[in-house]
Amino acid sequence: MKGKATFSYWHDIKRVKKDNRYPVKLRVTYQRKRKYYGTGVDLSTDEWTIMHSSEAKGRLLKTRRQLDQIVQDAERIGFELPVFSFHQFEELFFNAPDDLQSVYEAYDRKMEQLRKEGREGTRNNYADSKASLIRFKPKLSFSEVTADFLNRYEKFMVDEGRSLTTVGIYLRPLRALLNQAIQDKIVSADSYPFRKNKYKIPTGKKGKVTLNEEELALLFDYRPIPFSMEDRSKDFWFFSYLCNGMNFKDIFNLKYQQIKEDSFKFVREKTRLTTKDAPIVVDVQLNEYSKKIIEKWGGKDRNPDNYVFPFVNNEGSEEIKQKVRKQFIKLTNKYLRSVCAKIGIDKEVTTYVARHTFAAIVINKGYSIEVLRELLGHTDIKTTQNYINDIIPPSKKKEIASSLLDFNDRPGL
Repeated sequence: MKGKATFSYWHDIKRVKKDNRYPVKLRVTYQRKRKYYGTGVDLSTDEWTIMHSSEAKGRLLKTRRQLDQIVQDAERIGFELPVFSFHQFEELFFNAPDDLQSVYEAYDRKMEQLRKEGREGTRNNYADSKASLIRFKPKLSFSEVTADFLNRYEKFMVDEGRSLTTVGIYLRPLRALLNQAIQDKIVSADSYPFRKNKYKIPTGKKGKVTLNEEELALLFDYRPIPFSMEDRSKDFWFFSYLCNGMNFKDIFNLKYQQIKEDSFKFVREKTRLTTKDAPIVVDVQLNEYSKKIIEKWGGKDRNPDNYVFPFVNNEGSEEIKQKVRKQFIKLTNKYLRSVCAKIGIDKEVTTYVARHTFAAIVINKGYSIEVLRELLGHTDIKTTQNYINDIIPPSKKKEIASSLLDFNDRPGL
């Protein structure tokens, strides 16, 4: 009948997700026009079939009831409209107080997904972001995330003594969730606040800390007590530096089966689960010093399936492993500070400075940004361009400026 909208849920099998599931969407049909809205539910084809059978129980039965409720809520709102329009339906439906509109419910769903994927570091970032936002506003819907809300949250954080860098760290997960909600058509993109003319996430960016060649020599020549914490911290920092600025999590995941005579290859853990295209395989060439570190600190059982450095990846959940990794890095940074204070390096040297220093040395030795991108394992050269900001020292810039007229032997003007 003219003016009558119909509502149902629909399995979008044209759009496969990373876990081989497909999104279930609310389908609204009116006068031969159809629009689809995300429900936040993803199902495999088998789960979809079982959910509609008499065998449905447990999670799938609960999911079917959840989807039925979404359809019922949509019908109620649609039928109450004197004359149906998609615009009015969306305003009323998306402002309805359901789980899909709750920002904190979205955080919980995302954190559960990250837990299943074993990405405890990223999960902790989302947990910290959620906890901070809850302190500012205990209940929050996506429709309330406006430029004004974000500015007030930023002021709240700064008034508490938190840095703009921290504000940025906590707002990036919120932006990611809002982007996903828009993609799933849970909310409209019209009022998206993270725009250039609305609200910009602060970077609070400081210049990257790197060691120059003289400071590297000072650190390299320092002789701590063998097998002390200072010794271990120095060795692992140099292993990271010598292995293309290898992240410590990737160091912990390194297995003997990857080690060849003079090299090894690995895929960065940071991009393994987030890159749609084939991830870049980083090819690391070992020198005598990095080989000695493996010999010194590596596990004695060199079974190919064993980890090279068995400090972290023992039996236990990914959450426990993440805590052990954090403690290892925390201690490494502590003893690096102690060593640097003794040898006169007045910089905040941490594990990540090894990666920054590797990038700086490569660029300052004249290698191209394309070479650096491959060595660092970046999938996009724009990441490398952003990465090398601030790593070229003033002395190098001065040298470049002074050499611009080297072709001209004539007296100066």
